[in-house]
Amino acid sequence: MGRIVILDIQMANFNVNKAESGVLRRCWKSSTVFVYCNALFLLLLLFPMTCQAEKIIPVWSYHQSPPFITGEGQGLTYDFVELLNRQLSGKYRLELTLMPRNRLDMYLASRKQGAVLFVNAKWMDDRAQTKYFWGPEIMADSNAIISPRKHPIVYDGTAKSLRGLVFAGVRGHYYVGLEADMRENRIHRIDTKSEAASIKSMLAGRVDVTSMPASTLKYFMKSMSLAGQIYTSPRPLMPYSRHIMLTKSLLVEHKLLQKQVLALKSNPDWKAILIKYGLLADPNKNWHGEIQPGIFDCW
Repeated sequence: MGRIVILDIQMANFNVNKAESGVLRRCWKSSTVFVYCNALFLLLLLFPMTCQAEKIIPVWSYHQSPPFITGEGQGLTYDFVELLNRQLSGKYRLELTLMPRNRLDMYLASRKQGAVLFVNAKWMDDRAQTKYFWGPEIMADSNAIISPRKHPIVYDGTAKSLRGLVFAGVRGHYYVGLEADMRENRIHRIDTKSEAASIKSMLAGRVDVTSMPASTLKYFMKSMSLAGQIYTSPRPLMPYSRHIMLTKSLLVEHKLLQKQVLALKSNPDWKAILIKYGLLADPNKNWHGEIQPGIFDCW
């Protein structure tokens, strides 16, 4: 009612005609714009506060093989980062960058601050775990020695047990404990472009044996339908665990991620991710990564 009186007074005072009505319409539009501007100003005040509250943690990974990377923007690494970001609830956000190992080494040498995924202290020249912060074990893994089921090869922990055999090795990869025999051609090495290519060469009879991370093998057992075709030696080439490593200035972030990794054991979303990549066959059991001797039918 008050608005009508005010409007009547304005119309009386200004003797409104068509032109003056246009003025009122312009005034009304100006008022509306004013309200919108105020609302926008408030939003601009609020959003920076939200952005400031979310701290970015640079995360690096050099693992390019499955299950870590399975396609453009796909793989265990991406799913792992996405899961942790959901758990962090907007307070922190992991920002993933993939890079070759030599570039990662340059980052660390230049004292860039960040976290490295799925690594072991032995690989990062930090056996004493004093140069960097190390989180709890994300997953146990090992480099499995595998051969065709029809011609199983048993590795006894020494290079001698593989002498005289043709070994498929991924180009650029280093095989601990076997390199000296490979250089002397006591183990005849044939390079391949990937672990998948090594498996195909082995099943085609072109090579006798190969080695790859158990996590990679488990992924291919599912994706390449290899059940019943692969034999894994009871003894792996090298067992190890995978962790998150953080540079020394990130103590708060290290403690935070420690809690998040420990919580994965009881997280159904993490179990679903492991099942997705063939790393967990039974959803009611935790996967501890031990290499089982014999055929991988149970995986």
